[in-house]
Amino acid sequence: MRVEKLFILLLLPLTGCHSGEAGPETFTVSGVVSFSGTPVETGQIVFIPATGNAQRHAATIENGQYSCECTSGKKNVEITAYRFDESKREPDPAEPGKTIPARTQYVPEQFNRKTTLTADVNEEGKNHFDFKLESQ
Repeated sequence: MRVEKLFILLLLPLTGCHSGEAGPETFTVSGVVSFSGTPVETGQIVFIPATGNAQRHAATIENGQYSCECTSGKKNVEITAYRFDESKREPDPAEPGKTIPARTQYVPEQFNRKTTLTADVNEEGKNHFDFKLESQ
């Protein structure tokens, strides 16, 4: 449980900050993410504008489900998911001198760093996107 909390804390900077000024209108985006037929237990999904430098929108995936607010338009979608290995340890960034179970990113890079996934978030429709990922 402690590892999951740390993972979520590490993801918070990616969700962006609100300056109090009104920005572009956002719409609720939600869906289910599975890998090889199994819901992704813990991970992250990021919606990146296909063009321009507009803000990215991220959500935590829990038990395969995600939901976040996102601006409209075509998006490239990056999905990452980690498994924790109790037999291997790595330094705990929250507590120097301590270790936590090592994490391994198991979703192929074609779904994250070299993503081929897209979504078209629109102002009028139901923005529900399910991603059924399969290993190569």
